Amino acid sequence: AGWRGKTVKSISINVKLFAILIFTGVIFAIIMLWSFHIQNQLLEENLAHERRDGSALVDTIINLGSTVLQSFANDYSRWDEMVQFVSTRDQKWSKVNIDPELGIVGVDVIWICDTNVSPIYAVDVWGDSLASAVRLFTEERDSIAGNNRFHHWFAPTKWGLLEIHQAPIQ
Repeated sequence: AGWRGKTVKSISINVKLFAILIFTGVIFAIIMLWSFHIQNQLLEENLAHERRDGSALVDTIINLGSTVLQSFANDYSRWDEMVQFVSTRDQKWSKVNIDPELGIVGVDVIWICDTNVSPIYAVDVWGDSLASAVRLFTEERDSIAGNNRFHHWFAPTKWGLLEIHQAPIQ
C-alpha cells in the first residue's frame, strides 16, 4: 500500500512540473509573438517614414529644377507686349522676342495660346518637332481655360517626360 502512494505523489509532481513547463512555454510564445508584432509595426512605420522622406526629397529636387521655368512663365505672362501679340499674332515680334529665349534658361519649347487655350504660336529648340508633337490634353485645356490659373504638369513624349509650366497672359 505504501508503494502506490509514492507513485501517485510522484505522478502528481510530474504533472505539476509538466503543467508549469507548458504554462512557461505558452507565456514565452506569447511574449515572442508580441515582440515580433511590435517589431513589425516599428519596421512598417520606419518604411513609411522613409517613403515619405524619399518622396519629399524627389519633390524638392523637382521643385528646385522647376523654379527657373516657373519664373520664365510668370515673367512672360505679365508682359504687356504679350497681350498685344495675342491680338496681333505678329510673327516678326515673336521671332525677335520669344525665339531667342529657347535653350537659355532650360526652355525647350514655348507655346503661346489664346483664351481658349488654342496655340497661336509654338516654337522649340529642335525646329518645331517637339512643339507640334506634344498636344495639350483635353482635361488640362479645360482646367486651364476654366480656372485661368498657373499650372504645372508633365507630358509624356517620345523623348521622355516634358515639364510644362503654364501661366495666363495678364
